[in-house]
Amino acid sequence: MMTFWKKLGGRLTRLPQSEPGCWIYVEAPTEEELRLLVYGYGVAESFIPDCLDEEESSHVDQEPGQTLVIVDLPVSQPGREEGQTSYQTMPVGVILQERYFITVTMHPHPVFEEFFTGSVRECDPQLKTQMLLHLWLRVTNHYIAALKDLGRRFTRIETELHRSLRNRELMELLEVEKSLVYFSTSLKADELTLRRISTGRQIKLYEADQDLLDDVLIETDQAVELCSIYTGLLSRTMEAFGSVISNNLNQVMKVLTSLTLVMAIPAVVSGIFGMNVGLPTDNFWIAMGVMLALVLIACIILTKKKML
Repeated sequence: MMTFWKKLGGRLTRLPQSEPGCWIYVEAPTEEELRLLVYGYGVAESFIPDCLDEEESSHVDQEPGQTLVIVDLPVSQPGREEGQTSYQTMPVGVILQERYFITVTMHPHPVFEEFFTGSVRECDPQLKTQMLLHLWLRVTNHYIAALKDLGRRFTRIETELHRSLRNRELMELLEVEKSLVYFSTSLKADELTLRRISTGRQIKLYEADQDLLDDVLIETDQAVELCSIYTGLLSRTMEAFGSVISNNLNQVMKVLTSLTLVMAIPAVVSGIFGMNVGLPTDNFWIAMGVMLALVLIACIILTKKKML
């Protein structure tokens, strides 16, 4: 799908066809649309594989007259359990040309809808550097919102684990950990790319862009720091609960071993008294008394050693 957008009357408006200075939005492009990008709008053919690769990490690439910026976006998707949400990242290719601002993505994302519905009013595709920074700022805000959601889920799961160590909560923690790994990798790549852009060597920066660039850098640093904090807390929590589970298992094994020892005493005593053909009836209560005495002594000793 290929659509064209231009700022008219203070907001982005969809156009029936492309015009100089418009935003060309390409989603899940067909072969015909890819050929149109290359031969109709002059997009470098070497940019296309990077835009279509869902594992591509954030970077900047240049060809004569145009620049490609790959930005990683956070994506929510259903988790393994019903009602759960996990997060991954996906790349979007942003191509800056003299005539057009072009984005290529394989999947829809709410960040684009925010521009199309007028939630972001300051953007103008004719100001391509500003448009890129506004897009990046919205992407970073989505990262922060997703990280806060993961933080709330982490707190809830931690509370539930204090009450009961169940596999369901542990699997939820693993989902949170996996999402944080995706975010950490993508945010670090995005931050590195943004630092390269801030030098002004890959993309021309104007004085009016500096405040917006500073805002994007601050938000990105905040997202990286937040991700690092949650990752550290999750790692320590997993280690703590791993120790709790191991300690609980040791306690159970200790009690079971002690009970096995106590239960073995009657068997030993009865075995000694039963070595003859039969156990004399007159001596039955003697055998019972010996067994009970030994069991009581064993229980007292094991209790003093905190084995029961």
